[in-house]
Amino acid sequence: MGAPLKVLIVEDSADDTDLLLLELRRGGFDPQWKRVDSDGGMRAALEEENWDIIISDYTIPRFGAPAALDILKESGLDIPFIVTSGVISIDRAVPMMRAGAKDFVDKNNFARLVPAVHRELKELEEHRARQRAEARLRTVIDTVADGIITIDETGIIHSFSSIAGDIFGYAADEVIGKNLKVLMPEPHRSRHDGYIADYLRTGRAKIIGLGREVEGIRKDGTVIPLLLSVGRVNLGDRYLFTGVIRDITARKQAERSLRESEESFKTLVETYPSAMLISRMSDERILFGNSRFQKLVGMPSDKIQNLPAGDIFNDPADHKTIVSMLRKKGQVDNYKLCYKRGDGTSAWGVASVQQMKLGGEEVFMAAIKEIPGETNASA
Repeated sequence: MGAPLKVLIVEDSADDTDLLLLELRRGGFDPQWKRVDSDGGMRAALEEENWDIIISDYTIPRFGAPAALDILKESGLDIPFIVTSGVISIDRAVPMMRAGAKDFVDKNNFARLVPAVHRELKELEEHRARQRAEARLRTVIDTVADGIITIDETGIIHSFSSIAGDIFGYAADEVIGKNLKVLMPEPHRSRHDGYIADYLRTGRAKIIGLGREVEGIRKDGTVIPLLLSVGRVNLGDRYLFTGVIRDITARKQAERSLRESEESFKTLVETYPSAMLISRMSDERILFGNSRFQKLVGMPSDKIQNLPAGDIFNDPADHKTIVSMLRKKGQVDNYKLCYKRGDGTSAWGVASVQQMKLGGEEVFMAAIKEIPGETNASA
């Protein structure tokens, strides 16, 4: 018996459905499934069952993956959506990925299907776990936003709020009277007394009044990321320092997940069968060019990264025209242009460029089809 999997299949071919189910069973799943091929069927299926995943053929008469994905988004349900097609092209893949599809699998290479399903189920569970953790964190923050710790000029803890106790896992009576160093991992623990002494000696405030990210250590030894703001109270001949702390573990996990998503996207771009280029909108500098693009322009990755995108065009007017069209329409289709190569020659290609978000940053993504007969023509 395989792992249970509730799969909604958007497909008009019974034969293709059988092949898909066979591949899932070979991959260790025991699918509970339903096949739909229309708008009404899709909507009814989403209401009838809590599906683990949706696998949709790109093209179905009067329906297909784009329409099915729109219905899923309208429903507000968080279900991974994988597209299948007999022909994978940039014109199909990029808009679907931008719209929210998780992967695009070639029907002629169904061996990729099971790993894609495993990956998306794992990512969905991690995403839901982060949502649960963030909801719990928001509940704490909404009640009393931050932990508060007060120390004197020798580093001895004078007060320790209940939220600080939640963050560090200590009761107040376990830490009051002890040096703040007990809440710090190395190397900060060994250096902390020196930080205070330096401030008292010089008056230079490196963190007073500033919010900064630091690390703390819980009672169980777990190192956790914190946001710390420090205030100072002058009591005549002595000082008290008040630290306002917030556990930012959930935020860091979200940031790490975002970075991992970016790397997954870059992997997809790297393995794409066309030259691909990604550049920032803000300063128009290149973020990433896959190996096919590096071959096209005759430059390695370290020479391309952070290069002004305009520097790779033989005619600067082409770059200005493309950027202008992108900012007006969000995309450029089949624009023929000439690229500079690292050896001084030039290479011709036809570029389709999309404006999209990657890791919260606006970028341009170009897919370039090389024109072999004109490659290495004289610049």
